[in-house]
Amino acid sequence: MLPSFFYYTVNQPEEMRKYKVALLDYNDNAIKASMLSTNRHVRPAVTLIDEKKYRFDKKDDEKLLDICRQFMDSEIVSSVYLSGDGFEGDWEKETIKYLCMKRRVFQGRNLYTKGACYAAIDMAEGSPLIDTELYLGKDKLKSNIGIDLITDGTENYHPIIDAGVNWFDCREHMDVMIGHDREIRIIITPISGTGRRVVVMRADNMPDRPERACRVRLDFTMKSDEIMECRITDMGFGEIFPATGNVMTEKINLSDKEAEQGL
Repeated sequence: MLPSFFYYTVNQPEEMRKYKVALLDYNDNAIKASMLSTNRHVRPAVTLIDEKKYRFDKKDDEKLLDICRQFMDSEIVSSVYLSGDGFEGDWEKETIKYLCMKRRVFQGRNLYTKGACYAAIDMAEGSPLIDTELYLGKDKLKSNIGIDLITDGTENYHPIIDAGVNWFDCREHMDVMIGHDREIRIIITPISGTGRRVVVMRADNMPDRPERACRVRLDFTMKSDEIMECRITDMGFGEIFPATGNVMTEKINLSDKEAEQGL
C-alpha cells in the first residue's frame, strides 16, 4: 500500500507535495495515518513514509480531530488524502475544517489503484522518476556500501551494494589482496545525506604472507535492513601458498559507529 502512496504522490503537481503529504486510511475499525516526507537535498531525492495506527471503533468527529492534531500539529503538510470506506458520509465536519487550514484535502477510494498504475507505467516506460526519486520502504537498504581498494598505487572506491534494493536480496562477494596492516575499509554512505562512515575490519587471523600474496574472499550478506555480515575466507595464492581455510566474520551495524566482531 505505501509504495502505491509514494507513486501516486510523486505523480501529482509539485505544489501538492512541496512539503509533507499525509494519508488517512479508515477501514476495519482502525485509522492508518501515513506521513510522506522527501529529502530533496540529495540525488536522487529520498522519500520516507512514517505510519501510525489508531484504534477507531466508531465514527467520532471529535476523536478523529484529536488524532489528526496528534499526527499533524508539529508538521508542515502540503496536502492530505482521505481514503477508505469509513470516510463515507458527512460526519467529520470539524476535522475537515482543521485539515483544510493551509492544506489541500482530497477524499477518494482509488488512490492505491492509481498509484499502482503510475508505478507500472513508470517502470515500463523508463520514467525519469526512477532516477530522480527513491522510495526507501522498511525493506529497502538505506545506505550505499563500498570498499576502499588500492589500484596502481591509488586508493579508489569500489561499490558493493547500492541503497534502494531489498535488504534480503543483498548477496555480494569479491576477492581482494590484503596488506601487512590486515585492514579492510568498508565505506557506509547513508542515502539520507547524513555523511559517510568508515568501518575498519581487521583480518588478524589470516596467514602472514608476503605483500600481495594474501588473497581473501569477502562475502557480504544483509541479516536485516541495518545489520550486514562480512565473511572473510583465506583463498591462498596458487600452489605457492595453499589456502588454509581460515575464516572470520564481522557484523556491522549500518546505523551505529561501532562494529561488532566475531572470530
